[in-house]
Amino acid sequence: MLRMRKTNRAFSLIELLVATVVLTILVYTVGRLLSNTKGTVSQVQGRLRANAAASGINHILRQDFYMLSKLGFLRIEENCLSFTVVGDIRSIVGNARGNGGIVSYGLCKNVGKDQFGDPIPSDIFFRRMMVLDNNSDTAGADKHPSQLDFADIQLAKNVFQYIPFFDDFDNLELKVPVENTADVGKLWMVLAAFSKAPMTGTMFSYLLYDPETKTSTWGSEARTWTKDNTNWPKAIRIRFQSDDPALPQEVRSSGYEIIVPVGAGL
Repeated sequence: MLRMRKTNRAFSLIELLVATVVLTILVYTVGRLLSNTKGTVSQVQGRLRANAAASGINHILRQDFYMLSKLGFLRIEENCLSFTVVGDIRSIVGNARGNGGIVSYGLCKNVGKDQFGDPIPSDIFFRRMMVLDNNSDTAGADKHPSQLDFADIQLAKNVFQYIPFFDDFDNLELKVPVENTADVGKLWMVLAAFSKAPMTGTMFSYLLYDPETKTSTWGSEARTWTKDNTNWPKAIRIRFQSDDPALPQEVRSSGYEIIVPVGAGL
């Protein structure tokens, strides 16, 4: 009877080396695929967050400009603007309620610090609303601007005397991330915590129509319109960029542009 010889042959050194190389290639390939997928997902999520924030800003801007009244004023500069709105205006942080208000948009300094205690280089895109007094009796040159109602501004012979009070952004400082309850109380003014002006052009510009040439052109020079002006802008253009360090660079380098009609509701 023939017997089969049972052998326990081990892997040779060459076979082990080949298997190791193949396994290394597989691990490297799978790792690259997972890394690329993770990076893509991170970019998509970052862009979705940035787009959601921009969509919210767009909604707020359109609401405010819908309520803009040309019986008041509109002041626009390179990186800030202020204008009057009418309607049932209520304070976000208090019980104040009036028949009009002053809305301001712009960039202000972020005095917050990062996790390492270093200053944050980006600015804050803010929105500030001042509710006009609903119980003001008569207009007067000595009246503090915070005591004005909309009729005071509408009937004022020189509305420019009030504008510097509402247009004072140099002293406005916000802090994100917050450090105390006082900082939390100012978060209602923050539209985008990490923002900056566009890479090219200005943050705010306006569209003017020339009835003689029947053409419309965009302008960005500092200018003020009051009830005495007839050629108010047809639209306002707002440009800004996200500078959130948590977002991928590809998202941070892309900007946003919002164009809203002026006073469409009035």
